[in-house]
Amino acid sequence: MRIIEAPEAAREVRASSIVIETRVGVMERPCPCGSGFPSQWEYDARGIPLCRVCVKCVEEKLAGFRPDVLTDPNYWTDEPVEEDE
Repeated sequence: MRIIEAPEAAREVRASSIVIETRVGVMERPCPCGSGFPSQWEYDARGIPLCRVCVKCVEEKLAGFRPDVLTDPNYWTDEPVEEDE
């Protein structure tokens, strides 16, 4: 992880379907794919974390999920999904 210095403070990196915003003092976590790019959590349509992705691997990793899992909060599942209490 690294802390972003002032020159990079207000930049946005846009690629594919994700936007990574960087700010002074915000720590970036490298993507587990090994690209070295900063990563962020990708969530299903219910807000459940699926995996960490970066601009390089987001499409590849999300391709492993059914499309409805990413877009329909009422997607079918064979196990109960309980709300946090």
